[in-house]
Amino acid sequence: MSDQPLDTSTRLAAERTRMAAERTLMAWIRTCTSLIAFGFTIFKFFQYLSEKEELRKPIVSPWVFGVVMILVGLTGLTLAWF
Repeated sequence: MSDQPLDTSTRLAAERTRMAAERTLMAWIRTCTSLIAFGFTIFKFFQYLSEKEELRKPIVSPWVFGVVMILVGLTGLTLAWF
């Protein structure tokens, strides 16, 4: 590589690329955090509802759905980090 400094347009292009990557990472973090929070909310809501009144058994239990949402969120965070 040459020892000459980069010109202004090349430096600005590199900075824009880095900032775009950071924005994408922040979007992944926001989305995965929402998935995790939604998983906890679904689980607790249906747990509360089942304690209040007798419901028929659902096809997929709220516990399974909540855990799947949490795992999808954690997996997404891990993949976004790499």
